[in-house]
Amino acid sequence: MGLLSSPVFDKKESRGYIACMVVRGAGFSSSLFVQFSLISLAYRSMRCTSTGKQLLGNQTVAEAEDAGIDCQGEFPGTGMPVISGFALLSSISSVLTFLSFPLLGAFADTTPQRKTFTIGTLLLYVVYSFPLIFIDEGNWPVYVFVSLFGMQILRDFHNPCIAAYCTEIAEGEEQLVALQSVGRFYELVSGLVMLGAVGLVGGGGMGLDIKGIAVIGNIAFLGLGLPTLAFVSTRLQERPVLRQRRGSILDPLFQFFSTVKELWRTNTALLQYLCGVACTDCSISGLVFLLPIYAMQQLNIANPAYLVGLVMLFCPLGAIIGKNLGSRTGARHCYVAFLALLVVSQVVGVAFVTKPEHVLRIYPLSVGFGVALGGIMPMQKSVYMSVIPSGQEVEMQGIYLLFSQVLSFFPNLWFGYCVSAEVGGESNSRRAGVGALVAFSIAGMCLCGLFFDDERGKVKAQETAKLRFRGKG
Repeated sequence: MGLLSSPVFDKKESRGYIACMVVRGAGFSSSLFVQFSLISLAYRSMRCTSTGKQLLGNQTVAEAEDAGIDCQGEFPGTGMPVISGFALLSSISSVLTFLSFPLLGAFADTTPQRKTFTIGTLLLYVVYSFPLIFIDEGNWPVYVFVSLFGMQILRDFHNPCIAAYCTEIAEGEEQLVALQSVGRFYELVSGLVMLGAVGLVGGGGMGLDIKGIAVIGNIAFLGLGLPTLAFVSTRLQERPVLRQRRGSILDPLFQFFSTVKELWRTNTALLQYLCGVACTDCSISGLVFLLPIYAMQQLNIANPAYLVGLVMLFCPLGAIIGKNLGSRTGARHCYVAFLALLVVSQVVGVAFVTKPEHVLRIYPLSVGFGVALGGIMPMQKSVYMSVIPSGQEVEMQGIYLLFSQVLSFFPNLWFGYCVSAEVGGESNSRRAGVGALVAFSIAGMCLCGLFFDDERGKVKAQETAKLRFRGKG
């Protein structure tokens, strides 16, 4: 079966959806280079190595790495180690995103300009990368805020509208699985191509440091994003307004709380699944943020961009496996299988990849992470879309994204605390920080898969669709 063999890809809007995912993938890789650049510049400004080891006296980088003394500098204004400061700000960014999602998802139900809103948020995400070209050792703290509270939030703001488009384009669960899997595939391929091309050209061909690579990455993202969005604007169509807005602009907020209240009363199966989503996405967001940091500081990998690239290299394989396996066994069973792979990979990593001598072990584990992450996201959304009330896809996307973000602050905050307090001793504090991810993955696997009845959830969705969430009339 070909990658684009489903009838859903005959629709013009499907091409627009895939093009949006291409831009998102390139933007993700661009933001990774920025993140590594910011950490490197922070350490450089405090006379440390790029992996966070303190340079003492006339030590060389190799001697400092062998000595293994963590950077003694503090993140400005926090009194915390550099990595703990990054983790704290990332946690705050996650909380702000979590608070914003419900209003965005509910408001999108009532706007007649959903095409403009979808393309506009992605356009801002692309254009916002331009100031990041000017990062240096003197202004890196400012750009931490620009990156974490700008690009990340804009990317997350785009999620509910593009996910709703995907739901409305597809007709039935099989088309939805196909479209989401292919969209995820192109997002990952785009990110991987950006990561590999910029890394090889900037780091290999031009001999640039991580800051120079980040600059090249942002320029490339601008060059790809703007013309691709011009193409998207010719493919997407304005979708019909799902709900007529009445009263004040605060109505979407009331609508959201009313929806949550009704789901609590009538559809506990869906709420169980959403709690599982919260646990799973907590683990995934922690893995994406902490894997390169763990590799830099625990394993002394100077440029973890290539490690992340290896993870992304195998994500498309997971998406392809999910597309084919999900259409045969059902999305829920496929989802459980990918979650089990994630749990096993995390357990092995925490237990057996603990010091620089184990550095070669991280690479096969990255294959497991890549396949698992590539399959989890489309399967998770496919199951969710099959058990939500018809006609409320955008609003329910807001709720889905709310739950996906509600715990995302915790892994970064916990990791920062473990490093600051040296939980388990200085050498094991980072292991303790990433160990919490395993518990969240197991909880997500139980709530979303092993103990979740998707058939009952579909029945409840049909019943809930008949309820009025916005009062009488």
